[in-house]
Amino acid sequence: MDYQILKNHDFTWKKVLLIKPNYRTTGLDYYNMDFPPINLTYIASYLNDLNVNVEILDTKLKNLKSSQIKKKIKKFNPNIVGISVFVSAALKASIDIAKIVKEVKPNCIVVFGGRHPTFEPDSTLNIDEVDILVRGEGELTFRELIIKGTPDGVKGISYKSNGKVIHNPDRPLLKDIENIKFPLRELTKKNKYRMFTVRLETVETSRGCPYTCKFCTTHIFNNQLWRARPVEKIIIELKFISRNRKITDIFFVDDNLTVNTNRIERLCDRIIECKQNKEINDFKFFAQIRADSVAKAPQMVKKMAEAGFWAVFIGIESVN
Repeated sequence: MDYQILKNHDFTWKKVLLIKPNYRTTGLDYYNMDFPPINLTYIASYLNDLNVNVEILDTKLKNLKSSQIKKKIKKFNPNIVGISVFVSAALKASIDIAKIVKEVKPNCIVVFGGRHPTFEPDSTLNIDEVDILVRGEGELTFRELIIKGTPDGVKGISYKSNGKVIHNPDRPLLKDIENIKFPLRELTKKNKYRMFTVRLETVETSRGCPYTCKFCTTHIFNNQLWRARPVEKIIIELKFISRNRKITDIFFVDDNLTVNTNRIERLCDRIIECKQNKEINDFKFFAQIRADSVAKAPQMVKKMAEAGFWAVFIGIESVN
């Protein structure tokens, strides 16, 4: 369900601010990596047809201090703020932003979303500054929340009401992943995202992973489902990104890009074809893959190199 609305619908929250916290690691940030907040641009794409004003504030990319965040919140004057707590280690930075929001505008609604709130809803709602949290995938949940103007009855939502914590039923994962809306990259187009010294964009070709590694939360977050987007939809997205000639690299953010090696070979074939026909830029690519897919499909690795892949991140689980 896409939750259609009446033309003259009156929204409770007309100014929506989505924030990526300034959380830094000793890993990726050591290599000077700044990735677009694709989770927030996906959520924004599901609000784009509503009569609300949406902005994304990437405090990490801009390395904003508390005073600068406060200034930007005052300027935009939001009614509701969504903060992405993508990992548990980002919780403190997210709480700090929530405190700033409440200091600037005490009646502003603060929503936490991401993996940490999904797995720790009760402890997250114990935080004074958090009013609502989104569990699981956020696109349809946040859309319905904005349309209704209340968390009451919205699947995938947990919230506080009269001192009590209420957990609404889970929302099923997006079934129509094939037709998921493209991320609303217009909201971050002025930002200069990069890895090392190259300008980049992020693309998601699939969600989830069929494997159940004990150290990973991906299969839990996605109910052990792997959902792939059609190759042609990915090509259309690459053509759209090609409008920005400054973007040289694409990071495929899939948790495991090479679940289906035949699919990746087809994707590479189409990329090679489109590059030859000047339909997409001469992008370079990098992604996260598994070691066993490299071992069982050397022809795929060769095809990836031909398509422009120059680096992959491989998780080594053991020395076996």
